[in-house]
Amino acid sequence: MQQNKTSTVPADIPLTNNVPDNVVHRLCAFYQQPSSSPYSEYITNKCREFLTDGGRHTNARAYTDICLLADAIHDGKSKNEISHIPLISTLDPDGTPKAPTTPSETSIDLCASLLTMIDVGGPPMSFSGRDPLRWGGGTLQRFLCDYFVTTKELVPDSQRVGKLFNAVNLTRLAGIKIQWTNNLANHLRLADDEKTVSIFHHASFLKANQRYNTSPDF
Repeated sequence: MQQNKTSTVPADIPLTNNVPDNVVHRLCAFYQQPSSSPYSEYITNKCREFLTDGGRHTNARAYTDICLLADAIHDGKSKNEISHIPLISTLDPDGTPKAPTTPSETSIDLCASLLTMIDVGGPPMSFSGRDPLRWGGGTLQRFLCDYFVTTKELVPDSQRVGKLFNAVNLTRLAGIKIQWTNNLANHLRLADDEKTVSIFHHASFLKANQRYNTSPDF
């Protein structure tokens, strides 16, 4: 995943506001959907989720902060290195000026979640019904490579899947319920005694990220 550093970042637009289009393109340069797209809604909702405690643990206040952290992640900086970068927004939760500060761990986790559509960390004591990944250190790229370990692939006798293999028939014939998820880490995860399968449904986000020229480490 690479960012578009040439896009202009709006100054001090609070994270509680809907995400501007140019911030969406800064986080995912090849994502060309309108501001009402599912990914844009995901960004807005995720920011509000991390600020549900009044911003007590998430000290990033504006989208300028998120873009700053995203640049550092894309540049391959470790989580420890990112934690020493001064934030650049000048807003407190009530909109008043604040003193310069460095990002909290939760702020860095929020940015990682927005870049990957994977639940990474979260405010302490928060409950979303999901199990977030815990990015302990190092680069985000290395952390994700270690988590998504390549497993041996089973090669079927035929590469073609019949037209009858769809979500409707999966539920009707096999009794398996489809549960849409915004968390890529939960894709194809079974729950409820293997009667419910989670499907990550943001195809446009995945297609946009396929266009990046990534390094062998990502």
